[in-house]
Amino acid sequence: MKIKAVIFDFDEVIIKSYTEHAQAFLETAKKFSLKLDKKALYKRFGKSAKEILQELLPDLRGSKRKRFVKEKEISYREIISKKGIKATNNTRELLEFLKNKKIKCAISSSASIKNIMIALKKTKLKKYFK
Repeated sequence: MKIKAVIFDFDEVIIKSYTEHAQAFLETAKKFSLKLDKKALYKRFGKSAKEILQELLPDLRGSKRKRFVKEKEISYREIISKKGIKATNNTRELLEFLKNKKIKCAISSSASIKNIMIALKKTKLKKYFK
């Protein structure tokens, strides 16, 4: 059977983003006068911001939680827009190999499309995904 396509997760698979997401969470918590534990965040990395907040700050509900998530995502995009972001090790080589073999590549992620597009542009990996 010939492989026709490969589907990738995004955060920590295509790009190294934990540090930037953690920074955005911590900065947003500070704006909201809340405290978040970095180790607790790390254990939950891979879940959506909403899920993380439900677990770590269960008293943060409704419109305040929605506002927090929105602010966190804005903060994350500002961080990667300013300082950039890196692809994971050997990602570019793998994507180039797949491209040369005419194997299509796609992303399936809980990350927002805005976050994905900014990161792909910053890492110059957008050309590998259609």
